Amino acid sequence: MRRPSGFVPLCLLFFASGVCGLTYQVLWLRLLALVFGVTVHAASTVLASFMAGLALGAVLAERLARRAEKETARKTATKKLRLPGKLVDCSATSREGTE
Repeated sequence: MRRPSGFVPLCLLFFASGVCGLTYQVLWLRLLALVFGVTVHAASTVLASFMAGLALGAVLAERLARRAEKETARKTATKKLRLPGKLVDCSATSREGTE
């Protein structure tokens, strides 16, 4: 099975994102070690905040993806119905397909 052309760059972006996240986690652990000392509490605080950030990012990404999916479905439906120009999305730049 052949992979899509953008597969390798996408994998590299995911890898770079993981490296950046791990680097931030280590830096925060070292900075909090100055405040809390090198304890289980400091490591737990950093790990919990890191995981909470990942969860929050996943929730926001899901909402954006659903919104984009609804917009795409709406625009596709209006194009299939071939409604007059006044009822179609106003962002169209060409007059083709309008009244």
